[in-house]
Amino acid sequence: MGALLLLLSMLTGLLWGFGGHYLFPSGDNVVHVTGPAAPAFLISSFLVFIVPWAGVTASISTFMQALRQPHGRDSVGTDQQQREKESQVHAKSQV
Repeated sequence: MGALLLLLSMLTGLLWGFGGHYLFPSGDNVVHVTGPAAPAFLISSFLVFIVPWAGVTASISTFMQALRQPHGRDSVGTDQQQREKESQVHAKSQV
């Protein structure tokens, strides 16, 4: 659920930032900013695009890994219990 929440929030930020800085005419559009602050604004608007893009990419990767995990192994204790059962079965087969 955390990966899905991260995906939704980063995707919202990505679309909002891209629309505000590149698509829609406003004071935050990179085309409308002139003067000595224009290069700094262009760099910061690019970073505002890259950071949410990295968040979207990371959350998609995490979400896909979570979907590939077998069900029922959602906690460390479950994995430990499974390993203990396997070692008991292996020890019984050795006797």
